[in-house]
Amino acid sequence: MEDKKNNQFYASLVAGEVKRNIVGLQKRFSYENIVNNPSVQKYLFPFFGKELKYSDVVCDYGCGAGTFLPIISTFCKEVHGFDVVLPFIDLAKNLIKNQNIKNAYAYDNIVFNEIFKENCFDAVFLNDVLHHMEDPQEAIFNAHKLLKPEGKLIIVEPNRLNPAIFIFHALDSNERKLLKLGRKYYEKICEQKFKILRKDWFPLVYGPSSKLVLVIAEICERFPFKLLRWGDPRLFYIFKVNK
Repeated sequence: MEDKKNNQFYASLVAGEVKRNIVGLQKRFSYENIVNNPSVQKYLFPFFGKELKYSDVVCDYGCGAGTFLPIISTFCKEVHGFDVVLPFIDLAKNLIKNQNIKNAYAYDNIVFNEIFKENCFDAVFLNDVLHHMEDPQEAIFNAHKLLKPEGKLIIVEPNRLNPAIFIFHALDSNERKLLKLGRKYYEKICEQKFKILRKDWFPLVYGPSSKLVLVIAEICERFPFKLLRWGDPRLFYIFKVNK
């Protein structure tokens, strides 16, 4: 039920029938805003450069409007994104076409599942996806099936311990489930299928353009001895497949 409600909301958001409580369509799903964001350029580009190889075939699991597909495409051989919100896929395909990206592709979930079965990807990227799902573990099991035996699962999620992130997600009913999740939860749902390679907090800010989020991120990152890293806006995990 929760997934269906979220899907209906985002489809209506794309259609302009509703407005997001905290961050609207243009700010959260605008490729121009994301790619030109100094925080993305400073932190996310080097992150992809470290975690992905140019020979990799990558899955952007729950790619939304495809905002990150052009970015990921510069760090790998191919990137294939899919989403259950059909209007998002139309936006993603238009973005790929407009940016003239030759190695990025977008599908609805039905078409994706027909094309890709098992052992297809070197890396699966779940970005701000799990806290929207009714059953996040199902996504983890699906990712495991899609990955090659030496494949890598990359999870990036908002960090509820960051005060600004907590407030934003508490006020937006479509984001509120995040407040029930935490680092131990992500580890627990992945422990059957994966082993942890890396985990850390991440001073990455996109979506909410609030100066408060940016200020808190910089304070947490620059505080002596990294004592406030737990307050960074995002956390990430790098998992390796157990097959």
